[in-house]
Amino acid sequence: NPSIQFASAMFFAASAGQLGACERLASHNVNLTVKNGQGETCLSWAAARGDTAVVKWLLDKGVVIDEQDNFGNTALICVCIEGHLEMAQLLASRNANLAAKNGTGDTCLSWAAGRGHMAVVNWLLDQGVAIDEPNNSGNTALMVACGMGHLEVAQLLANRNANLTEKNRLGQTCLIRAAAGGHTATVSWLLAQGASPDEP
Repeated sequence: NPSIQFASAMFFAASAGQLGACERLASHNVNLTVKNGQGETCLSWAAARGDTAVVKWLLDKGVVIDEQDNFGNTALICVCIEGHLEMAQLLASRNANLAAKNGTGDTCLSWAAGRGHMAVVNWLLDQGVAIDEPNNSGNTALMVACGMGHLEVAQLLANRNANLTEKNRLGQTCLIRAAAGGHTATVSWLLAQGASPDEP
């Protein structure tokens, strides 16, 4: 099937930032909306790799900016996972959904927090995203940051009024998640903020 062959080539051209190759493939009427086996699009591949030129070109071609893959991730979520601030800003300027959730209920903010991407977290908060929005397990961005031991991100979220006492669906607090992960510095900071070590 030629369309699948060209789609495969387009994925690799987009991920490598090869705009000229993308344009050449497009001249053969390649389907820019085709997905790979994981439901990922050319846009999500290019965006996650931070290639501005290819992303702008794809958007100008009319690809759907909030198309989800098989896991529910949009291009913007993928970008926040990777920590590409300028790309996130570009997608937002093209009306990408900042509040999008994937299949596990994780948001751009929770992913950025869990990966320790301070600049992206700060920018998302400046855009007004909900700071305590839980995922399907009840974990907020602060819980995720504490569970991964990203102390500076946790401190940033707390300074922006994230709820330090929130519990997830298992009844776990930020302190429990930090302790379970062995993140001593985060545990010490949470205790200094008044977190109860005896909270069940």
